[in-house]
Amino acid sequence: MRQTVAHFSDSTTFGGTEQVIITLLASLDRSRWQPVLISSGGQAASSLINAARDLDVLVHQVPPMPEGSRGAIRVAAFARTLRYVRPDIFHAHLTWALSCKYGLAGALLARVPAVVATQHLLIDAPLTGWQAAQHRLILSRVGCITAVSRHIARHLVDDLHLPPAKVAVVHNGIPLQPSARGIDVPRRAGCPTVLVPARLDPQKGHRTVLEAARLLPHVTFLLAGDGPMRQDLEGKATQMGIADRVHFLGFQADMAALYAQCDIVCLGSLFEGFPLSVLEAMAAARPVVAGRIPGIDEIVVDGETGLLVQPGDPTALAAALERLFRDPVHAAALGTRGRKRVEREFSAEAMAQGISLIYDRLLEKRA
Repeated sequence: MRQTVAHFSDSTTFGGTEQVIITLLASLDRSRWQPVLISSGGQAASSLINAARDLDVLVHQVPPMPEGSRGAIRVAAFARTLRYVRPDIFHAHLTWALSCKYGLAGALLARVPAVVATQHLLIDAPLTGWQAAQHRLILSRVGCITAVSRHIARHLVDDLHLPPAKVAVVHNGIPLQPSARGIDVPRRAGCPTVLVPARLDPQKGHRTVLEAARLLPHVTFLLAGDGPMRQDLEGKATQMGIADRVHFLGFQADMAALYAQCDIVCLGSLFEGFPLSVLEAMAAARPVVAGRIPGIDEIVVDGETGLLVQPGDPTALAAALERLFRDPVHAAALGTRGRKRVEREFSAEAMAQGISLIYDRLLEKRA
């Protein structure tokens, strides 16, 4: 008999966390698990909802439950929705400390047999005492909290004082595909190309990347992604005199083709959870240059599958990129070992298996 798993998201964007949800919906064994997606993200969550429907997943859209009294008064109605859906497992996907809190409260009120929360990201911003207390209280009632990195797991245990037995690490995984053909992108003959796959947001450290680009006049940079900083970054590139070789591509649906076209993948992020872009780059056998920050340092082995530098340091970033340009044999070896590492440790199947084991454990405990 199949068990129903209700995946809950209150996100209004489509990024790495939402892609992980889709990968889970596609990868969990349908002979054992019946997936359902419940979204309170409103119309802004249409990309997630449409992708779930393409996988023949039943979708329930519920009213948003924002911070404060407006969200709190909708918990009872959300619990009634869960009683109608009757999931065996409720799995909430947290993009920051207090996301999904009313959804989790509704699952506890509806007495769903097993409740799981995945912490996908730690926002680099302090919580107030009241916010931290709410976060601890909600997670203390959850059957299991999965963390996408060991760094996040340590935070849950050391800073929120959650019992270690309640916290499990399940790294993000991606579907593994054969190498894709490249697409036509702006590049200059004989000049190496660096791909920066990240939404244009302060978290992603694009200013550092632009400063590094200024130090590498022979290199073309492709920025794949969109976001609130686009206009500011385009203006900065023009001001720095590098707009002719820094190209803003906007959102790209076919990232595999872009990975196939570039020489190196670069990420200037200041903080991360467990970024899919790094996994995708390694799966495409591309060497990665990124900041030595929690999450990324669990994916990239410095000097073996890529190069890690001090975050926010454009000089160090430029030097690492130049090092690989000057030694293409070493760069290719990093890419080859990166692909093998993803195959071995970070596949979609490995992620789905880890989540399935947690579901089984909670249901056995409940029984």
